[in-house]
Formats: sequence, structure tokens, C-alpha cells
Amino acid sequence: MNISFKLIITIAILSVFSSKAFCQTEFIDIKAADSPKGDLVLAEAGDKKITVREFLYGYELGPAFPKRAKNSKDVYLNYLINEKLLAGDGYSRKLDTNSLVKENLYGIETDLITEEMFKDQILKQVKITDDNINDAVRKKLTNIELKWLFAPDKDSIRYYVNKLSEGIKFDSLYNSQLTDSVFADQRSWNTDVFNMEQKSSMIAGLIKNQKAGSISSPVKGPDGWYVFKLVNIWKDVLSNESELSKLKEDSKTALEKGAMDSLSDSYVRHLLENQNPQIDGKVFYILRLYLAKYEIDTKKFGEWNLEASLDSALNAINSAKQNINDLVLVTMKEGSFSIKDFIDWLKYREQLAKFNEKDFNSFSGSVEAYVWRMVRDNSLTKTALAQGYQNKKEVQEQLGWWKDKIVYALVRDEIINSGEIANNKDSFKFENKPLSDDANKKLVHKVLALKQKNKININKDLLNKIKVQNENDPKTVDVYAVKKGGIFPHPAFPTIDLMWQNWQ
Repeated sequence: MNISFKLIITIAILSVFSSKAFCQTEFIDIKAADSPKGDLVLAEAGDKKITVREFLYGYELGPAFPKRAKNSKDVYLNYLINEKLLAGDGYSRKLDTNSLVKENLYGIETDLITEEMFKDQILKQVKITDDNINDAVRKKLTNIELKWLFAPDKDSIRYYVNKLSEGIKFDSLYNSQLTDSVFADQRSWNTDVFNMEQKSSMIAGLIKNQKAGSISSPVKGPDGWYVFKLVNIWKDVLSNESELSKLKEDSKTALEKGAMDSLSDSYVRHLLENQNPQIDGKVFYILRLYLAKYEIDTKKFGEWNLEASLDSALNAINSAKQNINDLVLVTMKEGSFSIKDFIDWLKYREQLAKFNEKDFNSFSGSVEAYVWRMVRDNSLTKTALAQGYQNKKEVQEQLGWWKDKIVYALVRDEIINSGEIANNKDSFKFENKPLSDDANKKLVHKVLALKQKNKININKDLLNKIKVQNENDPKTVDVYAVKKGGIFPHPAFPTIDLMWQNWQ
């Protein structure tokens, strides 16, 4: 029996920097990154060119350690040049033909092309009016303090309703529900009306036009029954025009994201409904047993008594002279996806993929959800490729940055690991690992040799005109920008390796 198509989709479209023309000023900042000024060549390292755009994105979204140093921009640029030289060395030895480079680069390309497709086909549909913004500001200034009683079923919640009708105070019943394992913040919510509408339209509608102190009727939620009390409601007052301007800008951004999410949901749902994907029940049965074997701990796998079922399924496959990787997991009007397609998709998302191990049924449900996510991702990628988004300048430019970064990582590991290139995807985790004296010495010698061999040019005048948010600031903290909601999770832009902190 096939599993019917059911899908709840949330597409996270990350904020897109403005592409409007840069205003007339002597400085170039992140707002100008996507303007023609972003194309200016800031530095050359051998045959590699570093543009203002690559520098700005990498610096602003990169690690904090160069920003804490004197001459922050020079420090960052110097390490970026080091990486470009090491990447160039890798290209000269054709390390870019390594399968890991191709696989990681393809994953990043899928994310870039689908993001460009959404920007092109969805972002332009978003229209936010001044009335929308003013209404959002009003709601952001309206604060709510909410408490609730919870019960797992209707009979249990009726007990609390009866107690309230008998005159027992809500707060007394509320406090009785707090225990060593149930805390006040699990039974209360302090927020503003705008955020409440975004997070729970049901609760927002329930308390709309209610006065402080009002108590709701029992309400059924996804996990049980609730009785809400609107403890307090009040409005903030802004002290100056600057605060109002910032609040309007924040409101506009939030409204745009909400509109894009909604339009994205409709776009993806329409795409998949036209393809009518169906999961083959028998193959899914094998997949979940196979994943359970390798994704959950041995003890739990034994408790679920799955070993015999897996052995039986694999024996049946072998008897039929089939390869488990070739089994068709999902069929569609146009094309299909095999178990191998799913495993390949999952391989580069292992850090974010979390299976529900409560019981086998919960585990199966989470596997099914990831299968649908794979169908979504691969279908969007296929659509974007068919429409030629891989040829867009923005995509090709960022792919070039990422290719340099990945090839650099291979050369880095080759030096640190005494000539051996790491043969797994962990090679591309740019972590701040302390280097041994021997590894650091090899790296220094390699970089110095490359600097002697290759010509390096830096446009100092242009560098001085670049304005960054955190410069020469010892209090700067690390902030990581990661794309998790797209097709392929990865840092928002390539930045210098944290490893260079060992050289500071």
C-alpha cells in the first residue's frame, strides 16, 4: 500500500541585501555590495581576484577575531589572500576534480539556484503598504502577558473549569500545575501582539478584544486542552523618531518574510501536487529498518526487535538480485527517487537531521517527513535547473567563491595531515582547531612560498573606502549566519577560516 501525499512545508527565505543603486558617498558598505561598486577588484592573489562584494560579505558575516585586531580590514584581507593562494595551489594540481569538491559544490549550487528562483518568482510578488507597516508597529507596541492551564484530555480540563466556576482563583490552579519538571515559563507567555499572531493565530484570535483578567473557555490544542488567562495588556511608548524608524524597518522585514513564506508554501505545494509523488510502502518499510539500524543506538534497535525484520527484508532483496540503493522509493508523474537518492540527500544534512526516537512509530513518522523534504528539495532543484538559474551571474559568482573555499580546505588538510587529503565531508568544517607546532610550521612555510611565487596586489585606496560595522573593536562577538531553511544547509557566505586565529 502506498503512503498518500501529505506535506507541511515551510520555506525559509533568508533576508536579501538591497540591490538598489548605492547612494553617493565616499564610503562603500554592505548596502552597496550588490551595486556596481561590489564588482570593483580590491585585491589580486596570483590569478585570483577578490572583489569588494566578496570581501564585504565575508568580513561582515565572518568570525570576530580579525575585527578585534588593529587594522581589522587589513587583517581579514591578508588571511583571505592566504586562502586564495592555497586554493590556487590546489587548482594547479587539479584538486578541484576531487569528488568531495564536486559533491559539496553541487549541494551549494542547488541552494543558490533555488534561492534565486524564489527571489525572482516570489519576492517580486510581495507588496507591503504603509498601512500594513503602521498596523504591524501598533501590534509590536502592544504587549501581552498570558498564562494558561493545561490538561491532556477533555475530562481533565473540565475539572479545572468546574473549580473556576466554584470560585477557585485561576492563579491557585495555575500554581498547582507548577512542579519540579513543569516551570512557569512553560505555562506563560510574555510577548507582543504581532509576534503572537505570527506564532499562534489561534491564541491571538482567542484573546482579541479581551480585557486584562479575562479567562477563556476550554480550547483544544494539538497536544491537549487549554484554558487561557489574559493577565495584562499594555502599550509601549517610543521615546524618539529613531526608535520609530527602526521599528518600522523591522516590521517591514517581518511582513515581507511572512508574505514570502506564504507564497513559497503555495508555490511548492502547487509544484508537488502537479507531480503527485507517492511513496512506495514496501520500499519505505525497508528504508526505515535500514535507517533504524544505523541512526539509532544499538540498545534501542534491539528493544524494538527490528533485527529479524531487517534481515528478512535484505534476504528478499538479495534473492530477487536487487540492489537496495536502486529500489524506487518515490514515484512521480515525471521521474522517480530511489533509496540512494534519499541517502545522498541525507548524507550532507546529518548534522541537522534529527529522527524522533521516542518509539518506532515516531521514528517512522520522522523518516517519512524527511522523505517528503527530499522530494521537495530535489523537485525544486530540478525546476530551477530547467529554468536556467544556474547560469545567473549571482550564482556563478558565489559558486566561484565556494569552489575556492573548498579547494583551499583540501590543501589546508593536506598540509596539516602530512600530505594526506581528508576523504570525508568533515574536511569542510572550518573549525578553530589548535594546530601542532609542526603543522603550523608547514602551513607558514607553504604560505610564504606561495607569496614569493605569486604576485599580490592590494588597492589600498579602495580598502580605505570600505566601511564595515565592526572595526578595530576588541568587544566584537562572533555571530554566525547559516542557511538552514533552504535546499542545502551551509554558512550564508564563505568567510575566512577560524583556524587563522592561531596566527593572531
